[in-house]
Amino acid sequence: MAEELEALSRGALTVGYQTAIMEVMQRVEGAMEEQGISRKELAERLNVHPSRVTRLLGDPDNVTLRTLWRVCSAVGLQPSVSLEG
Repeated sequence: MAEELEALSRGALTVGYQTAIMEVMQRVEGAMEEQGISRKELAERLNVHPSRVTRLLGDPDNVTLRTLWRVCSAVGLQPSVSLEG
C-alpha cells in the first residue's frame, strides 16, 4: 500500500511538473508570436544553436528552472515563483 501511494505521488508530481513547463512554454511561444521573434532570433538572444530552441519548445521535459528563467527573460516575460500548500 505504501509503495502504491509513493508511486502515485511521483506520478502526480511528474504530471504537475510537465503541466507547469508546458504552460510556461506556451506563454513563451505567445510572446514570441506577439513580438515577431523567430526561433532563430531567440537562439541568438540565448546564445545557443537554433536546434536547442527547437528542442526546448518542442520537448521541454528536462529543462531546468535556470533555462526557463533565461528563455522567459529573452522574450520579455517576467518570471516568478509561487509556492502553495
